Amino acid sequence: MTNRKATPAHQIRMGSIAAAIWSNQSEKSGTWYSVKFSRLFKSGAKWGRADNFSRDDLLILSKVAEHAFEWIHEQLKAHPTEPVDGDSTPHHI
Repeated sequence: MTNRKATPAHQIRMGSIAAAIWSNQSEKSGTWYSVKFSRLFKSGAKWGRADNFSRDDLLILSKVAEHAFEWIHEQLKAHPTEPVDGDSTPHHI
């Protein structure tokens, strides 16, 4: 058993707003992605992360979310999931 910490497939950061994109696998639907958004802050000498956002964070959060969407879309275009149950169209695109 390894003691390695899992790392995101990709990270995006604009100022204090960050997105961690996680790659997941499913036997039925192949690769799918989830995104965790956070706001970085400093309390004394320590850095922390919060998952709540102020009004002034929202525009930057939307831009980070847009970049996350585009990155995931490019991954799925490059590696489309195989059709499921004879369906002729790939899923997740």
